[in-house]
Amino acid sequence: MKTHEDKKQSLNNKCVLTFMLLRSLAPLKHTMNIVSNSMTIVAEELHTL
Repeated sequence: MKTHEDKKQSLNNKCVLTFMLLRSLAPLKHTMNIVSNSMTIVAEELHTL
């Protein structure tokens, strides 16, 4: 039987894990933005040829 404290701790752990996951994904998102921007620039360059 889980006590109220256990539930609170479990929820807290989930929040920390989610936060860490989001933090690890942030640089990836940034990289994807750069790649996406580069592709757009390349596409525009090819279009003007």
